[in-house]
Amino acid sequence: MDTALTLGKKIREIRKAKGLSQDNLANGIKCSASAISRIEGGEADCGDEILAAIKKYMEIEKAPMLEYELTLFKNRLIIWCDMITDYRMSDAHTIRNELSIIEQLPFERDLAALYAMIDTRLLFYEHKIPAAMEKLKAAEPLLDNASEEVHYLFHRNSGFAYTAANNWDKALSHYLKCLDYSNGEIKPDASIWSNIGTCYAHLGKPIRAISYLEQAIMKYGNNHAHIGVAYTNLVLTNCYTAIGELNIAKKHAKATLLQTQSLGDKITSGWILFIRSVICLKEGNPAEGLEFIEQASPCFQGHEPSYLRSFTAYPDLLVNKALCLLEIKNLTECKNVIEQGKLLAEGDEKLAIIFEALNKLMTLRDTCSTKYIENIAIPYLRKIDISSKETVLDLCDRLEAHYRKRGANKKADAIAVIYRDVHKEIICGVSS
Repeated sequence: MDTALTLGKKIREIRKAKGLSQDNLANGIKCSASAISRIEGGEADCGDEILAAIKKYMEIEKAPMLEYELTLFKNRLIIWCDMITDYRMSDAHTIRNELSIIEQLPFERDLAALYAMIDTRLLFYEHKIPAAMEKLKAAEPLLDNASEEVHYLFHRNSGFAYTAANNWDKALSHYLKCLDYSNGEIKPDASIWSNIGTCYAHLGKPIRAISYLEQAIMKYGNNHAHIGVAYTNLVLTNCYTAIGELNIAKKHAKATLLQTQSLGDKITSGWILFIRSVICLKEGNPAEGLEFIEQASPCFQGHEPSYLRSFTAYPDLLVNKALCLLEIKNLTECKNVIEQGKLLAEGDEKLAIIFEALNKLMTLRDTCSTKYIENIAIPYLRKIDISSKETVLDLCDRLEAHYRKRGANKKADAIAVIYRDVHKEIICGVSS
């Protein structure tokens, strides 16, 4: 906070910012213009009654002007930030309206910057992305000579902004910078470790992701009512599934489902049920996988995925449903599901290739089908992201089995090599 200005100079700055003359202010509080001039010039003290009258006339009654008021105000900003961390949104909105007065004090740059960063965070938490981005950009001029708290929140908010844009590399760089403040007065909360783990998960580095996600769970402690714990467990379950630790994944999935259902978080519940269907398919239980898919489907109806869940729910659900139907040889229903997927995939090259590859799996005796999967689908999907590499494993598994059945062992061996390489890429988090 800026303590260089005297009370009189602060009054003058606010008066000018509001377009008032000394005569205007004097008439408003029923005193002389010369008295206002002496107060602003530091030639006369501003008593409590006069200060209260000035603040009331300029409509800044709750503005912190004195040193003890500034200290109390900063403490209230920190309490406000904690309310947002704990998802106490109703309380956060109440205090927000009271604290917004700081924006009318042009000389309190650091407190104004701190307010702007916390307000931006609130907007992100409420998924008001355009408003949050606008607020973040508008606050950048306030960062010059700002406190560590402000810079910490700037990096945190910037991480959220890049997360919203699916730019996981840049999001990660900002979240990692938040940890630079861990040894000072600022104590990053558990969500920072969760966000870092989520970035690594999206970047195809599940083992590194698990390390940060497990730390996040420890830092959340016993606060199982926190939606951040549920989301962290969701990503953690997905990472354990990706690396083949299915028993650990099922344990996390079961606990997380109970938690999300108690919180009324339908979307996260839907994703956990979806992951359970993936686990069932990996374990060779496609019929049970279909049951989980049927439970998951209603969770996504009427809901848009949040900015933290950039993947699209329903198409992914259809992909796994098609694989389960293919496994139990219900080809008629599988064809219907694939046709639904193709309609949803319009304009999305990745999804279009996935659903066409699934379509080709039903006609593997046709050389054109095997060539499409080998020469187009697998090379393309291998380069996209970790979820696409999971699909590559499914394609390889079925293609290898097809070649083994036909006695084409050289081709089967070649596909087996691709399977092992892609699995290694998933485990180690390396690119093809």
